[in-house]
Amino acid sequence: MENTAAADVQNNGYQQIPIKQAILILVVSTLIMIAAGFSNFKFIPIVVNFLQEYQLEMGAMGVIMSVFQWVCIFAMIPAGFVISRMAPRYSGILAVAFIVAGNVVGLVATGVAALVIGRIIEALGFCLIQILTQSVISSVFRGNKMMATAVGILNTGMMFGMIIHTSLAPTVARASGLKGVYLYIIITIVVLAIIWFIAINKKIEDAIKKTLAERDSKKAALSKKEKWAKRVAVFKTPQLWLIAVGFTLIGGATARVGQYIPTFMSEELGIDQVVAGHLNSLTTFIGIAAFIIYGILADKLHTRRKLMIFSCLSGVVVFLCLLYLPAGLILVFVILYGLLPRAFTTLTYSCYSDLFDDNDQIPIAHSTVQFVGNGIGAALTAIFGFVIQYSGYTTLWWICIGLSVAAAICWFFAKKIK
Repeated sequence: MENTAAADVQNNGYQQIPIKQAILILVVSTLIMIAAGFSNFKFIPIVVNFLQEYQLEMGAMGVIMSVFQWVCIFAMIPAGFVISRMAPRYSGILAVAFIVAGNVVGLVATGVAALVIGRIIEALGFCLIQILTQSVISSVFRGNKMMATAVGILNTGMMFGMIIHTSLAPTVARASGLKGVYLYIIITIVVLAIIWFIAINKKIEDAIKKTLAERDSKKAALSKKEKWAKRVAVFKTPQLWLIAVGFTLIGGATARVGQYIPTFMSEELGIDQVVAGHLNSLTTFIGIAAFIIYGILADKLHTRRKLMIFSCLSGVVVFLCLLYLPAGLILVFVILYGLLPRAFTTLTYSCYSDLFDDNDQIPIAHSTVQFVGNGIGAALTAIFGFVIQYSGYTTLWWICIGLSVAAAICWFFAKKIK
């Protein structure tokens, strides 16, 4: 019998999916997340081109760039409900349609207002695609021995998208202008949408969308009202809020604070600015490997919660290194910082099936984690800046140690997670 990605779990009767199809869906989903990374990080490597093309001041450019983040904060939970109700094939097409439409508006934009409108539309598509791909992978690999590994691989997509776009966009802009950048994003995402539509066939959709009651022939299918009640019940799950807060705190202490580390290296340690930038990029590459390593470890050790507690507490060691290691040993910090406290994405996103029986609850669970992460994370980013301004970097590193411990405590009490 062919290997399957979704095995029966606690007699829930999950429809089995051939492992080859599951891996195909993982590959396509990861590629889509890479393309979504092009969209998310579109402006960063070519800010100067936009300033020149539209005669903008940096303040106006900052507003345009921040729109994406604000939309993601407020649109994530509605996006979760949309994805939970729609078939994956068509919700994927809807998400891509928003991203393409946003880029088309940007392509023909002649002023700031049109750029902002295009960015809002694009961000809505990004919210949908982020929730969709994570939910599909969590559903397809539910109960499989490589669940966490698959989630880890999926979430390298965004980081690879950032790296590829940062390298490619300036070259494209130099050769074809901003229109060339918009066109390569549009073409890439459309091609992948077609592949997605083919890969997610009817059998896969049935396996993903059927509720526990519908999978059990002894129970009647849930009514629309009952399905709605199950979706809303996601918000009443204390363990979800624990892992969401834990995810946000350790994410703040690592990813969010990372924006200030190159400046710290340059201003406080006397490291050349270019070298500091390269060292920060190295943490990104190490982080990509860490996503997959933590996934493999979770699958092999059959635990996510204990690994997550370890990863959170490792933040204490990492920031003590930053406090006390001399500049000559900064590479030790870079390696530890890039590797140890990076489990939060893989292990949080792969634990939803521990909390919820039905796959259509997963999009809402993931959107809740994203909402908390984006909302509190944005606040932490701003707070960190004021901490540096009024109290200095040393205080910031001690705050990060406190956040790491608090995140570990959240996960310690999330005992329903394996």
